Amino acid sequence: MLSSCAALAIAVAGIQASGAQAAETTAQSRLLYVWLDLRLVEIFYPSTTAATLPENLGKLARQLNQPPILIQFGERPRDTFRFAANAVVIKQHPPKDTWILFSRDAVRIWRLVDDPAGHMTLLRIAGP
Repeated sequence: MLSSCAALAIAVAGIQASGAQAAETTAQSRLLYVWLDLRLVEIFYPSTTAATLPENLGKLARQLNQPPILIQFGERPRDTFRFAANAVVIKQHPPKDTWILFSRDAVRIWRLVDDPAGHMTLLRIAGP
């Protein structure tokens, strides 16, 4: 029987490989791809720090044969407008054991929060 980590890795690889073939990604799909990548980095590169995160995300993208998604660090949802529209902004100082990610399309900002209790939420937080 596969371990839960191996099963997750296989499922994610299939999802991301199909996502990498898509011509265009949405803000929501970019958030989910990065969230999955962060989980895989946590599993396969447990000693990752903020300094080594971009390098480890790049390694993972190459291993999964997918294009890397532009990652930036910020504090507020509006920080997404400082970067390219296809970037994902990781909150630089989140609560302990919590991932907060922001991404945008032309006018809407989306937020993904993964908290220590295992709850993940994806919300539109700004825009029409």
